[in-house]
Amino acid sequence: MGFVLSPTGSSAPPPVRISVMPVKALLDAPFAIKVTGLAPSQRVTLKLTEVGASGGQLAASRRVEADKGGVVDLAHSNILALVSPSQGSKGGLLPRFTRNVRVSVVASGRTLASTTAIRFATAPSVRIIDQRQAKSGVYGEYFRPAGASSRTAVVLLGGSNGGLGNGFAAGLLASHGYPVLSLAYFGAPGLPTTLQRIPLEYFQHAISWLAKQPEADPKRITVIGVSRGGEAALLIGATYPKLVRAVAAYVPSDTVYPSPTNYSVPAWTLAGKGVASTPIAVEKIGGPVFLVGGGDDQLWPSGFAVTSVAKRMRDHGRHDVTALTYEQAGHGAGAIAPNVATSPTINSRYGF
Repeated sequence: MGFVLSPTGSSAPPPVRISVMPVKALLDAPFAIKVTGLAPSQRVTLKLTEVGASGGQLAASRRVEADKGGVVDLAHSNILALVSPSQGSKGGLLPRFTRNVRVSVVASGRTLASTTAIRFATAPSVRIIDQRQAKSGVYGEYFRPAGASSRTAVVLLGGSNGGLGNGFAAGLLASHGYPVLSLAYFGAPGLPTTLQRIPLEYFQHAISWLAKQPEADPKRITVIGVSRGGEAALLIGATYPKLVRAVAAYVPSDTVYPSPTNYSVPAWTLAGKGVASTPIAVEKIGGPVFLVGGGDDQLWPSGFAVTSVAKRMRDHGRHDVTALTYEQAGHGAGAIAPNVATSPTINSRYGF
């Protein structure tokens, strides 16, 4: 019987390989990255790139060190959340709904290996149904999960840009089985063009409509809002405590503010009368409240507002509140791009 002898001299090192798991998944799936074939304790850079929604490139990087076996194993990397416009791209870029993400391992300016992962916001099983005033009395999109029945349901509100709310959040929530009504309340056909004199009864009707859908449990309606939508969510919860089971407010105000385009005009009305610019009676909300604020919010002081809401609730004996403030986050905290720069809109009349 013969044998094949291997050369006793030095052999070439194994090739560097990189993998991402899962390769294709929802946007909020854990982003596991593994690199093999490196030298023991070798320091390299992981780079992530993707094309922005309006062109240009988003990028992120993270410096890492291989273990003694030449392996980098990041089980729950947050690198996807750290993207920002790459050099030469315009600021304010947003990610795409379906993201083709290139992940590379780089050393001394040379790419050693790369791979591609796909992340998407809405599962194919989710049906998106337009809702319009003529049909349902509201302007929105209903994200209906397949097979859902009597589930916690969400009314999702965007901010001062108007139109429909954050479709990333709507799609992700629905993909996890929660029916979502992404609701416009101004800046859409048939609605006011600006954030002025928006009837709270409009939101009451939207909640009542959602409660009647077979996918929704009418006793578990949650209102989620971002920015002025966060203010609205708290105000709606305080006004209709029997309809709203829980509230989540991202970078909100703790106070009712007037219209951002005309400070002499109320943003909200109730029974035809303007809602006064006073602190929101959050202690009246009929269920738990979840809050997220940015300590570096350049639009308005959402970090202070979150602390203020939590304090008011606790002062009234309410302890079903979670208040998170991220000191280095801006106004986009809790949305899709927390590092997008914003400019102040609240003038000195309100002390900011």
